[in-house]
Amino acid sequence: MTALIIIGSILLFFALLIFVPLTATLVYDDEFKAFARVLFVRIKLFPRKKKKKRGPHSMSRRKAAKILASLEKKKQKKKAKKLKKQAKKEEKKAQEEKEGKKSFSEILDTVTSITSLATDALSRFGKRFHVRIAVMRITVATPDAAQTAIAYGAIQAALSQLYATLGQTKNFKLPRESKFRLDTDFSKTEPSAEIKIHFSFSIFALLAAAIGAVLKMLIRKAKEKAYVKARRAALEKKMAQRKARLQAQKAAQNTEDHDRSNQS
Repeated sequence: MTALIIIGSILLFFALLIFVPLTATLVYDDEFKAFARVLFVRIKLFPRKKKKKRGPHSMSRRKAAKILASLEKKKQKKKAKKLKKQAKKEEKKAQEEKEGKKSFSEILDTVTSITSLATDALSRFGKRFHVRIAVMRITVATPDAAQTAIAYGAIQAALSQLYATLGQTKNFKLPRESKFRLDTDFSKTEPSAEIKIHFSFSIFALLAAAIGAVLKMLIRKAKEKAYVKARRAALEKKMAQRKARLQAQKAAQNTEDHDRSNQS
């Protein structure tokens, strides 16, 4: 009886586990971030922390000194290269901020990237996941009024594409009006944006999507195999017909030649 209770508890646990919702959250405020959450566990997906490199292990002092000198030389070269790259980056940043284009391009790229991710998720998992836009507030602003109008049109077009893509999901929810806004501010020179979108699905949905993908792949391969087989059979039949036709023509020519020789 105890064994049955234990087995039943384990089966119940796994049955509940496959229906536990998994949530992926995409956030943009000052930079693009991505998180995953299962129950109360939250995992940062992007940007990832860089792993610290470990130094040399146990070895002779001479070898260690040689390695350290080599590492120091590489470090200095890398540092000089980094400083040069940083100087160029800062110069470019100052120029872009002066023109008021950097933040706008970042916002546009973020919206486009989210649309691309959603499209990829739809192609993999179908319409099994739920999407909720928690916050979507974007204010378009540049130093030039004409540029602001162009930027507004570009953002609006990108958002329309995003909503059209997300609208294909099983359950798509928009936020309340206070957290859903796209406008312009001609008194400012830099745009601002706050975006937060939740994608949620269950392990069961993932398994169903995976099984569906495998079945589609097997059906596609079976169709391709049948097509290749049918095409090969058709080609062989065509070659056989051509061969028979050539043989018939050759036999007719031989008969004609034989009749001519008899007449002569």
